[in-house]
Amino acid sequence: MAKTVCKIMGLVFLLVGLLGFTQVLAFTGAHLTPAHNMVHIVSGVLALYFGFAGSLSGARGFCLVF
Repeated sequence: MAKTVCKIMGLVFLLVGLLGFTQVLAFTGAHLTPAHNMVHIVSGVLALYFGFAGSLSGARGFCLVF
């Protein structure tokens, strides 16, 4: 279950981070800075790592931290 949650969170974080560099999210009222977008991208990459290649305990730990 934790690995599945990490995969979903990773995709969402990555998508939000990449869309943050465009003006698409500005229409929703989200005013994200480039640094904030990079945090989303790094978090998404980490979540995807734990979801696909990491151990179950690592995925569980990531989910608990987030």
